[in-house]
Amino acid sequence: AVKPLDTPERSDVITAKDLETLAIEGRDATELIRMLPGFALVSPGLNNQAPNDAVVGVSSATTGSYSANGTGTTGIATILDGVSLTDIGSNAGTTQTVNAEMISEVKVSTSSFSSEFAHGPIVINSVTKAGTTGLHGSGYLYARDTALNANDWYNNNLGQTRPEGRYLFPGGTLGGPLWIPHTRLRRDNTKLFFFAGYE
Repeated sequence: AVKPLDTPERSDVITAKDLETLAIEGRDATELIRMLPGFALVSPGLNNQAPNDAVVGVSSATTGSYSANGTGTTGIATILDGVSLTDIGSNAGTTQTVNAEMISEVKVSTSSFSSEFAHGPIVINSVTKAGTTGLHGSGYLYARDTALNANDWYNNNLGQTRPEGRYLFPGGTLGGPLWIPHTRLRRDNTKLFFFAGYE
């Protein structure tokens, strides 16, 4: 990727194409920050053990388990379309997940970012998709089930069974031009669009 020359900001962008092609264990787009340089998964507590990725549940505080460039887990601010998702009352967890189907990009700024972000030292800024001149949508069902998972070597060696887990994630998106009958917002509208999603 080409780095801009007009800012000293150090950042990485996870594009919509990355969100479509890379594997996500849960349904939160911020899970992909683990592939960026300087990020590490940490577990809560004083023992600093590596987390167990074999069982992944849906949590609204997914960024609380990441550390970046040596900062604590409470130093990560999550922003969606300019609105802070960071819940200051729950040790910097997020108030909602950043859905991968509804995001056009995730920009992760790790240093020297502009003053518009009063958070930090790490800022995860997500931007939702926008509607287009044509009506487009999608419907999906993401499923995980223990019957489809293999047991890992360590559990097999100890004679343990696969961890139980069954998750179903139904959802859909819809976007296009805003059309209101008997107004200026007709079918040939090229100025005002909508995008909505549900999961």
